[in-house]
Amino acid sequence: MRDALHRFCAVLLLVMAGTVVPITCFAQIPRGASAPDTAKVTAVRLRLVPESYNGPCPGQVQLVGEITTDGPGTVWYQVLAGAVSHSPEGTVTFAAAGTQTVKVEGTFRSAPAVPNASMLAIMEDAAGHHGPLNVSSGPVPYNITCTGPASASVPARQPGSPTSASAIRLPEGTTVEAEFAGGVAASFKPDEQVAFLFLQDMKTIQVAFCSKTLHRLCSPEEMLQGVKDSSGKVIGYRFKQDPTKDTNYRYVLGFLGEPYQTAGHYQIEAIPLRPGIGGFLLKGTKGFPVVDFYFNPNGAATTKDKQLQSYGFSGNDFLEK
Repeated sequence: MRDALHRFCAVLLLVMAGTVVPITCFAQIPRGASAPDTAKVTAVRLRLVPESYNGPCPGQVQLVGEITTDGPGTVWYQVLAGAVSHSPEGTVTFAAAGTQTVKVEGTFRSAPAVPNASMLAIMEDAAGHHGPLNVSSGPVPYNITCTGPASASVPARQPGSPTSASAIRLPEGTTVEAEFAGGVAASFKPDEQVAFLFLQDMKTIQVAFCSKTLHRLCSPEEMLQGVKDSSGKVIGYRFKQDPTKDTNYRYVLGFLGEPYQTAGHYQIEAIPLRPGIGGFLLKGTKGFPVVDFYFNPNGAATTKDKQLQSYGFSGNDFLEK
């Protein structure tokens, strides 16, 4: 019998949004067990699409990772993307040695404070644990230069000014309620209530239809246009109001563990396009109705912002079935 084998990872310094955060990893093989002879991750590559950006902001970037192994197994990965995509993590399964691709959608409102992204990956053991011997892609520069606002045709309104005639409004008679921890009420402005309801409806589509009926998550196109059967007929839910017509927000749907058909986790962002309104971030798991819901009254939300403890609405939403 061998003595207990302990593996420690060195302290990683993750620079996210200008803050240095020490993270210490730890993994342990139970006493009496021997180190398993498993396949390994042999290479990790990360590229950005586009490779560089010079133009109006906000903008979007796709982070494309390629993971190579020398045998079968499940690989854990994390894309260290800072505020661009909240550094998502996930797993991908290999039936044999080879290379698989992971894609993460990112959004930036300005040139990222952390100028580089990177990707880590490591093979999990039979119990789903992974040790500290990560393989890294190394830093990949964003090369983002912002030249001005994304759309001059949508004038910014001052906080407290009336909602524009073209903005989407809540259905008549609908009210939104939410609380932070400790029963502290969360007060949303009218435009924020619209974004909140859109995210609630997107969650409903993923949980009540896609996960339950299709046994998978739905793509952004399916969320907007509805899922079609073999005859071309739309089944399930679809929007009565188009979220892409909301002049106050950009809605971004991402998956942790691409492709979306096999992804187990998703996140939806409502990113403000003008000053004076807050942003939302919703993170969920396929098949589970409970999600993590964050709100930032001063801009795009991240997992470091306040989390809503309870929330809901009464009346009608933006969906039809």
